[in-house]
Amino acid sequence: MNLVCPNDATVLQRLRDNTPKEQMFENLWFVDKASYDSCTVNVKSSRRLLKCSDPSRLMYFPVVFQQYSPTEKGLEFKPGNDYYFICK
Repeated sequence: MNLVCPNDATVLQRLRDNTPKEQMFENLWFVDKASYDSCTVNVKSSRRLLKCSDPSRLMYFPVVFQQYSPTEKGLEFKPGNDYYFICK
């Protein structure tokens, strides 16, 4: 699954007032349930996966739901567990 940063090319609907480019940014975080429930980022227990800071570029983060990652910093998802992401 590809998680895509907001940018001019992905806005599918014309809005009455265009969103200013300086407001088209987000960070994608991999968080625990407590952070998800409170919609906050605990930097110690969360991991930023994607920094969306340039709305003129198409940026994305591919997520592969796999039990083992071939890379040291890759994501791993164990069957039967719940996982949480937030944009902030």
